[in-house]
Amino acid sequence: MTMSEAALTDNLQALFSKMQALEPAPITHRLARFFEDWRSLQRASVSNGMETAVAPVADADALRCMFERLRPLLDQNHRSAADLNIWAVSRLGTDEIRTSAVLAWFLDPSGSHGEGRLFADALWSAVGADLGFNLRNLRRTATEVCPLADAADRVDVVLEGDDFAVFIEVKIYAGLQPAQLERYAAAAERSASLRDKAHAALIYLAPYPTRLPSERCRWLSWRSLARAFRLAAEKSGTPFVRQATDQFAQHIERLR
Repeated sequence: MTMSEAALTDNLQALFSKMQALEPAPITHRLARFFEDWRSLQRASVSNGMETAVAPVADADALRCMFERLRPLLDQNHRSAADLNIWAVSRLGTDEIRTSAVLAWFLDPSGSHGEGRLFADALWSAVGADLGFNLRNLRRTATEVCPLADAADRVDVVLEGDDFAVFIEVKIYAGLQPAQLERYAAAAERSASLRDKAHAALIYLAPYPTRLPSERCRWLSWRSLARAFRLAAEKSGTPFVRQATDQFAQHIERLR
């Protein structure tokens, strides 16, 4: 065996040992990591003046062995539905209207998830704890609301309780319109006042912060919401709800 063959073989053995030591993860992630490491080995071989062509048999055997090891793992991964995400299958993608509808379902105390205010309280603990009120009397959620009968200003999600109105403006990749948050903050205050509610707030749910128009406004990142929902789901006694919540958290934490 030549020096270059020995070096390549040692590198491959180290690589396979590293792969075996990986924590269980979707096989697609492990395969992607392998090819990243493989490219690094190739670059290192070239920079050291090694002739990669002198050991074609060793390379072919190593690759054949690798794919033989991968095949049962791929089959097992597929049968276990480890990569299943119901929200990806439903094609939420970056659609703000669809994502808002699912978010409103989680926040709805009467939602079919059967968890009452669990997720609404989780959202509030992440963003609204210092606003001087809570969502204990949350009665309903709604989407695509024109609070002051102006079709130009549609609020993505509205939470209404006995003594509060909370507007949630959802942004994924789209930008804000001129003075949009200013208008929505004023609309939230006006809507609460017309309904004799003591409290109003506007939540800007978006990947990145922006200048907020008033002290009654808060920014909440998708990643923070995902973290809050995961913690809340741990309290659920229903496996399906825990899984659906975790999958939604996986989806929204990528919205950045």
